[in-house]
Amino acid sequence: MTGWRLGWAVVPASSAHAVEKLAQNLYINAPTLSQHAALACWDSDAIAELEAHRQRYAKNRAIVLHYLTQMGLCLNSEVSPATGAFYVYFDLRRFGVHAKPKEEAQNEKKCDEALWKMTSVELCRRVLDEAYVALAPGVDFEDPSSDVGLSRVRISYSRGTPEVEEGMKRLLHWWQNNVVQ
Repeated sequence: MTGWRLGWAVVPASSAHAVEKLAQNLYINAPTLSQHAALACWDSDAIAELEAHRQRYAKNRAIVLHYLTQMGLCLNSEVSPATGAFYVYFDLRRFGVHAKPKEEAQNEKKCDEALWKMTSVELCRRVLDEAYVALAPGVDFEDPSSDVGLSRVRISYSRGTPEVEEGMKRLLHWWQNNVVQ
């Protein structure tokens, strides 16, 4: 409940007392409205609605992971575990998506410019413009002083299942025609 000064945490029993003391000093006097809204989250209707969302996310996650394997990604090493949210974060370095090789690295034979195709920012823009699928470049989630984000992409599966399926079909088609040849 962002901004409503109400929340909860799961912590090891050994840390509970310390976290409780911290919380008492940070979250004094949660507004009555926030308290009533929080209690409503535990009603059976609210829980049923949330369970339906959780099931949809699980189905959508399976769709996204299926298409990523069709694109040639290795789920064990190139895709972060997608178990706690409604997005998948993956690395495309092996496919030539990364920072453009620097001249000095090329001279030392550390990078092969022939492999480089584009950065994740360029890839996301092209996929949006050409396939009408929105992806988020990894630069939005990585340390700006590193080039790691230029090889990574995040995709959300929070929409309806038909939309996720259609988006992944479009992404796969674009991928097959533009990256994997």
